[in-house]
Order: sequence, then C-alpha cells, then structure tokens
Amino acid sequence: MDFISLVKKEKRPTSLRWMPIFLAAVVLLALVFFSRFWAAKPEVYAHDFLPAETNFYYEWSSKDSFDENVAKYNLFDATIGDEQLNKVATIVGPEFSQVEELIWFRVEGRTDDAYLLRFADLEREYLVTLAEKNEDWFFYVPAPDILFIGPDEAMAQMVSSFVISRFTVNHSRDGVNLYWQIDKAPEFLESLSSLLLPLASSRDSFVNFTDHSIDFWQPRNASTTKSKALKFNQAKIPSRFDLAFGFNASSTDGFDKFIASNVILPHFDNLPYQNLSNEELRTGFLSNAAIISSEDAWLLLSKEDWQSKAIDLIQNLQLNEVERVLPDGTLYTELVASQEPAVLRHDFAGQTYWQIDNLYGFSAAGNYYLSNQVEMIENIMTSEAVFSNLWSNCLKNDKEIGDFVDIKTDYLTDGLLKDYFIENNIVNLGLFSYQNYTVEGIKLCF
Repeated sequence: MDFISLVKKEKRPTSLRWMPIFLAAVVLLALVFFSRFWAAKPEVYAHDFLPAETNFYYEWSSKDSFDENVAKYNLFDATIGDEQLNKVATIVGPEFSQVEELIWFRVEGRTDDAYLLRFADLEREYLVTLAEKNEDWFFYVPAPDILFIGPDEAMAQMVSSFVISRFTVNHSRDGVNLYWQIDKAPEFLESLSSLLLPLASSRDSFVNFTDHSIDFWQPRNASTTKSKALKFNQAKIPSRFDLAFGFNASSTDGFDKFIASNVILPHFDNLPYQNLSNEELRTGFLSNAAIISSEDAWLLLSKEDWQSKAIDLIQNLQLNEVERVLPDGTLYTELVASQEPAVLRHDFAGQTYWQIDNLYGFSAAGNYYLSNQVEMIENIMTSEAVFSNLWSNCLKNDKEIGDFVDIKTDYLTDGLLKDYFIENNIVNLGLFSYQNYTVEGIKLCF
C-alpha cells in the first residue's frame, strides 16, 4: 500500500469541501434580503376597511375616477361629491397627489362625515405633520398606506379589521361607487332612490358610474327563485342592425313595464303586421324572445318554432268578406280569415328557409327566426355575429341576461329620454337586466 500518497491526501486543504454549502447559504441570504424589497404589497384597498355600521358611502375607486364626469348623468347633484373631494384635498395638502382611492362615508346613527384613503406611499413623518395642522380631525392608520380621517376616536374604533362581505358584492375598481340603504337615502340621493325604488328587492343598493356606463344592483335574496335567463348567447344576429330587444319578463316588474311600455311596444306601432294587442305581443311574441330591426325590416328570434304563429298572423291579417244570412233572413257581411297559406321552401348558401306569404323563417342550432324581409333572413344565414357580442364589452361573463335593449338613440320614440341622450351626444346605448347567484341588477352602457 502506498502510505505516502495517503499522507499527501490527508494534508490537502479541506476548505473546498464546504464551498458549495457556503455558496448556497450566500444565495439564500441574498434572496431573503432582496425579497423584502421586491415582494409585492398585499392587495389591500380603503374599501376593505369600511365599518360594519356604514349606511352610505361614496367611493372614488382610482385616481382616474377623481375626474369622472358624474354630473353628466343628471341623476343626482354631483356637486355634493366634488365638495367632499375638495374638502379632503384641503386637509391632506400636497400629498393628495399620492391618494389612489378615496371613500366618503357615514355610519348608522350619526350624520358626521368620515373618510378612508389609500395612498401610494403613506409616510409616518407626514402623519405627524398632518395631525398638527388639522386639530379638528382624528387620524388613524388601520393598515399600511390606509388612512382614516374622521370627527373622533369613537368612529375610528368602528373601522373594520376584516372585509365586510355585503360591501364587496359586485364591487367595481373602476369609476365612482355608491352604496346606501334605499329607504334611508341621503338628501342628494332621494331623487335617484325614488327612480330605483320600483326596481328594488332589498334595502342594500349599489350604483357604479363610469364615463361609459351606469350599473345599479342589489344582493340576491338566497330564498328567491332564480329567474330564467335568455338563452341566446350563441344565436346569430345580423351583421348590421339599428336596434335589438330581448324580453322575457324575467326581471323586476318595474323594468318589465318600463321597457315594454316605453321602448318595445311603441316601436311595434311602426312595424308591418303591427295590428296585435299589447297582450298578444307580451304572451305570443315577447316571451323569451328577441327582436332585431333595421330600418323597415324586423326579425324575431325564439326557442319556439315561428311557423305556426306566422300562419296565425297571416290569417288574422288577410280577411275576406263573406255574405251571411241570419235565421230571420237578415243579410250581413262577416270577415273570415283566408285559408291556410302555402309554405314555400328556398335554398340559400347551402341551407333552407321557408316562406309563408310575405314572412320568412329559418332555424339553426335550436334557434328560430322570423322576418318580414328575405334579405334579413339571408343575412342571418351567413352572419358570423352572435348575441353575446352585444354585451361582451358591457357585462362580465358570469352574469346571465334577462332583458336587454341595444339601440341607436335616433330610433327611440320622441320624448325626454331621446332628447336626453342626444343632448349628451350618446348615439348608441345598451340596457341589460342581469343576475347571477349573488346579485341582480340593471346596467346601461353607451
């Protein structure tokens, strides 16, 4: 055995054995050190600290929302919000530029105003200066970068240490959010409350305003039966049209009556085959159905075959005068429906549609279409557009549509509603009732 070689190996430096362990430790310490600076801040908002006793709040959800033109909606006195915004800006001073979210709120049993703010960076030194300059206000920091401003410590103690679930329902991080108890509205919201009261199903009411939409919603009552939604998401629509209605009376009575009386039924007065009673329109044509119109052409969509209804409609319109004789010999003229018209078949683009008199019908994927113009039917047969395109930019996918209106404002019947939209340069609007398992509401997009 070569003992000399063994001795030489024993005398070799041993530090290299620990080099991998040393390097790993250095890397680990570096990661711990830099993670303190690189770690993302927790997603905390001023909205999360609203007291459980809150009965009203007015939230500017982002810096952009400070400039939202809420006044253009004419639904309440928007100068009230501007006054509160200016008041807080005066209290906060130059650091107001660091404010990214602002909430003005009130609590049950008190009329004092209080505020929650979220800063991009809230420094401790600044808080000392802030308190010294504003002796009439109480300041409290419930979490990093979150500031409470209120009249006293008692209200500060109400600030929540956990998220209140009823304030997070369908909450938007865009625009201006309002919450109030609809039966105890602040004075400047009384007119809006009276407008929404017929649609309300609970006292908790929410509104979100952005430059392009108004959204009113309430929490769904867990015991309420879920209404049927329109099942036309993937049904075809024409590539071009002037207005579209979907109506199944699935939403509140107030919305049902408003849409039917002020939009849909007046529009039918100007369509061919318009001699139907309001009751016939509701039960026979506007029950889980949709209507699309382009100038003098219209199209009806349903999950039920239109062919038998088309025959009834034609017979009601085409009446023949028939001479009759009463038992006493008196002659009289009776209007009798003509015999059932023939059903014609036509081929187009590899598909077939039918014709009864001057009405045309087509079916695809369980959806049935009826129109007074063949061009509308042929447009549908080749169109790639579907109904969900109407609300894809307005509502999230988790919402189910009940009733809807998508219309160019020029096609509204003359009146205050049309004048308001034209005056505010709104050329197209969509109005949708919606629901899911947590909320139900109405959203207007333009």
